[in-house]
Amino acid sequence: MHYSAPPPPGYDDGHVDPLLVGFGVFIAVALLVGFVPLWFQPSYTRGEAHSTVCDATTIRSAVQLYRLDKDDCPTVPDLVRADVIDRTSRIVDSWENPFRIECEGNDIFVVSAGPDGAFDTRDDLDNTWGSR
Repeated sequence: MHYSAPPPPGYDDGHVDPLLVGFGVFIAVALLVGFVPLWFQPSYTRGEAHSTVCDATTIRSAVQLYRLDKDDCPTVPDLVRADVIDRTSRIVDSWENPFRIECEGNDIFVVSAGPDGAFDTRDDLDNTWGSR
């Protein structure tokens, strides 16, 4: 029989423990899943969002008044000309972009393009907090 001595400390025989590899993969996936959503969050603060939604809600109320007399979907300048919104009301969002008004039957949405200034992107906000 042949007996061998245990390997000296620091000896590497090229064998990789599968349990250690599995744990490393688990940690890598957990970090990726945890951080990826942060990269895709809209880039606005809670205060900017709240202010924009409040302004959009004010404009929505003005649209409701406007539509009592007219059947069309107005623009913000139409609301100002019809004197259903006060000239001192904010008619732009927190990033100084104009609001877009969308009428779908009796539903009214006042939409902000968000900080990127482009409509129909992830950072858009509306008077429903995006629940439509």
